[in-house]
Amino acid sequence: MLSRSLKMAFWVTYDHLGKLMLANVVWFILVVVPIMVGIAAVMTADRQIIVTLAAPLLLAAITITIPLTSVGLAHMAKRLIEERDGSFTDMFRGMRLYSRPAISAGFLGLLPAVCLPLSVWFYATHVNVPWLGYAMSAFALWGMLFLALVGMFVFPAAVQKKAGAVDSIKTAALLVLDNPMLSLGLGVQLALWGLVSVTPIVAVLLSGSVAVVLVSSAYEILSRKYEAIRRAQHPDAISERPIHVVYKNNKLEWDDDSDEYLNRGLRDMLFPWKG
Repeated sequence: MLSRSLKMAFWVTYDHLGKLMLANVVWFILVVVPIMVGIAAVMTADRQIIVTLAAPLLLAAITITIPLTSVGLAHMAKRLIEERDGSFTDMFRGMRLYSRPAISAGFLGLLPAVCLPLSVWFYATHVNVPWLGYAMSAFALWGMLFLALVGMFVFPAAVQKKAGAVDSIKTAALLVLDNPMLSLGLGVQLALWGLVSVTPIVAVLLSGSVAVVLVSSAYEILSRKYEAIRRAQHPDAISERPIHVVYKNNKLEWDDDSDEYLNRGLRDMLFPWKG
């Protein structure tokens, strides 16, 4: 499923590159610029500057601008994947429609995002019994990893399910627990993309939008998996949405040839007019 997620994300980006670049510029201005200013303020080591400038900027980024732009991009990606069409303004529409669950999720994730890294350091350095301290530190480290993996799916879940923050976080956590290898593989891909995004031109034009397209593509593949299982268990259920997969004999049978984003290869990129 990871390979399908990557392939879908590539062709979504390829087909809608201009829109995603425009959306990423907005993401960069609202997310990266304030974070860079906040980090620069921290580096001054001036307590007043840190309290009055750095802390508010970084707090706003974590709880407001990152969630808002992520859910906006997720809404845009949903339209591009499901309808093969969409516009740059879909990002702003998504930010308006899902602002409440997005910001609520940002605030809910703030406490563990702060406490878990501190716990890793504290338990490893301040517990008198070394093996216990390291064990507790490792447990907190695994908590950080789980939190990061859950965070990937929260905003696509909010958009797809039109759910609140708690329900979106719950859905994301269940997806990670039920699909650990896909989640870890997706996390690795995002980490690698993060390294590529250090390049200024990539950071400004593609970094955030491509990352959200990737996790939205993975969510789409997972939703098709569970929909196929549901249809197999309830054959009389009515659903007109094509999912390009069936569940037979406890196996998923994918029909990639019928999916516009999954039935293309290198030839389609080099000679698109021959498609």
